[in-house]
Amino acid sequence: AVRALCVRARELLRSGVELEGLVPRRLRTQLALYRLGGNAIVDRIEAIGYRTDRVRPVVTPAMKLTLLARAWAEGLREQGRTQARPQTV
Repeated sequence: AVRALCVRARELLRSGVELEGLVPRRLRTQLALYRLGGNAIVDRIEAIGYRTDRVRPVVTPAMKLTLLARAWAEGLREQGRTQARPQTV
């Protein structure tokens, strides 16, 4: 059951990626953090063999810093793409 929930969670997190490109950078970074953090938790659940009844999945402070850096970098990269798009009226 936990494995199926992880698959579903990844699908939901993936479905929000398009939204990140449609919002201002500050919000884009926050949305990316939700997505990356959610995926990090799913990764940890997979790493413990889906046994959340025995072990609590943990995202360490070092992992959190990495997620923050990735979200910030993705926000900058996406901002460049957004600015390059022609404006439609």
